Amino acid sequence: MRHLVELGEAPSPAVLDGALSLALATGATVRLVGPLAGADASLVLAAARIGDGDKVDEARAGIARAAPIELAFGHARAGVHTLDLPDDGAVPRALWSFSWPLALLGRPSELRLAGPNHAEGVATFHDLRLAWAPLAARFGLKVSLELLRAGFAAEMGELSASLDPAPALTPLHVVHRGILRQVALVAATAEGRDERERRVGAGAAAPFAGRQSRTLGPHRGRGVRELGRLRLRPRYTEGAAGIARAGVAAGP
Repeated sequence: MRHLVELGEAPSPAVLDGALSLALATGATVRLVGPLAGADASLVLAAARIGDGDKVDEARAGIARAAPIELAFGHARAGVHTLDLPDDGAVPRALWSFSWPLALLGRPSELRLAGPNHAEGVATFHDLRLAWAPLAARFGLKVSLELLRAGFAAEMGELSASLDPAPALTPLHVVHRGILRQVALVAATAEGRDERERRVGAGAAAPFAGRQSRTLGPHRGRGVRELGRLRLRPRYTEGAAGIARAGVAAGP
């Protein structure tokens, strides 16, 4: 009996990703309506490469037409899969779509995903490593992520996901989290987003204006030989920022 995963026209990314993952895990056929473009098209072609690689050209031609198409990828194949995903958002979608069917094969696999991994509005590498991977581990997925090359916007970065065999998925028990004991924050700033902190630092360095460097001469003392010449330059190394609701002043 043939198993079929049927999608409507223009499925949401989450629905399409789930269908591709289910198809690779079970060998089911996916029925969808073209045309597909961007990250959606990249994900379909990547699924064909992980399953039956001979179906890539058929899939490419099918998703380019404005008509229904059935795609039989077959089961996922264990091993190292290198995928080119140039569209924003395709890298994280490929990771969480293809990790599960590969992990359930009983043999180690690796995904090497080339494409933007720090794009605006989608999960970045750090979101995946610090948030998605720990949550997926609670379902039984054993994955180790490594950033090989950062890629911003349309840049081609690369990340690696090493997958250990996961005999079965485990249920996620959602219970009361208990007492909050610690909070860890990770922040990264770019393209002028740290201007406030730079101004604070510049203000802290203002008293040193006119004294950009100071030279200390040699020093001799008990048990101390000549240290040579030491140059001190005023610098700041840390900044702090505050976040508040609209209309409420933020602290330093």
